Amino acid sequence: MKVLNRRGFIKSAPITALLAATPAVAFQAPITETPDPDPIPDWLNQWKAARAQWDEAPEGSADDKALWTKAEDLAQRIQEATPRTHDGAVAQLEWVIADSTEADFQYGHREVLETAVASLRGGLV
Repeated sequence: MKVLNRRGFIKSAPITALLAATPAVAFQAPITETPDPDPIPDWLNQWKAARAQWDEAPEGSADDKALWTKAEDLAQRIQEATPRTHDGAVAQLEWVIADSTEADFQYGHREVLETAVASLRGGLV
């Protein structure tokens, strides 16, 4: 009786065919429907608008408080969401930059983020 060692087992045709076919089968997933749109870019636009309106609202007014609350709610959504698209991920980075002051960053970090966002918006994938 012939004893099959590890090397012989791996070289055997049935196992080689199985191992070779497994990755292709495992990662084939037909795309049959369009994914839900990523809400983060829209939230970012709403947040920017709310912040701009808040900047113009009289301090202490009902509008001041309502716009601040709206902007904070949108900021929370942006922070907690997992991007589903390239644009969603870029929108999160844009929000970090827009909602931060120079004191929030180490030297050069803001510039790196701004360059990364510009590159990604420019078509870098």
